[in-house]
Amino acid sequence: MTTQFLDEIVLRVDFNNTAPGGRVKGSLRHSSSARRPGIGEMVYVHDDEGNACRARVDELSGQIVLLEPEWSSWTSKAPADAFHLAVA
Repeated sequence: MTTQFLDEIVLRVDFNNTAPGGRVKGSLRHSSSARRPGIGEMVYVHDDEGNACRARVDELSGQIVLLEPEWSSWTSKAPADAFHLAVA
């Protein structure tokens, strides 16, 4: 029996611009994979500010993907200044 491995899809999103229902929009144009995700599939999303989490694909329309973030998996990169303030 052969097991098929599906690569994890990584999408760039803007967490500051949410769609109705708290969903975020992603584009397949900048996807880490040539494969299209399926509805209900978990993907990894991140923004340019260092924030990231896993999200479930809720809707697909052309190159646009509407995603429901899994907020319990949220990670955030602390600003560089925060470290200096904490040790001062």
